[in-house]
Amino acid sequence: LDRWNNVVKDISSWCKDNFNEDAYFGIEVMNEPAGFYGDVWDAVQDYINPNGYTSVRDQDEYPAVIFQMAFQSFDAQPIYSAPNYTNVWFDDHNYQCFGDEYNEWALESDGWQQHLDLSCSNLDYYATAPMPAFVGEFSLAVTDCTIFLSGGVNAGCDMTADPTCLYKS
Repeated sequence: LDRWNNVVKDISSWCKDNFNEDAYFGIEVMNEPAGFYGDVWDAVQDYINPNGYTSVRDQDEYPAVIFQMAFQSFDAQPIYSAPNYTNVWFDDHNYQCFGDEYNEWALESDGWQQHLDLSCSNLDYYATAPMPAFVGEFSLAVTDCTIFLSGGVNAGCDMTADPTCLYKS
């Protein structure tokens, strides 16, 4: 954990030295800690979030400090409130990609709309957040995103011309 903490400090310092405040929103202290394991969830609450917050704030008072929710609900989260914590956000990864139903949506013409509709149906849940929150990750690509993938259009896959085109590596 000491190495992780030093990396958070280094990233925070680098961002402060190299980014205009308008160019970045915040720093997430750890992506997807496996909080469904009790010892990891304990580490998130007792060490990762508090020390990650301090490591960012020791370098810069500006950016949001973001805590990924470790796959725990809002009501399980500790409260990170002022004066000890300021400008703190939760990042919830509410995946819609594991299981046949979600995967099939990618093949349907209204697949993207189905993902958006399901996401918007969670409004009441997100209204219960004890502090600002956003959904950082939620679905598979359901549109032609090959230009953003390794190889993609440059490998000859043009899904606009041929929707059956396979991604090439």
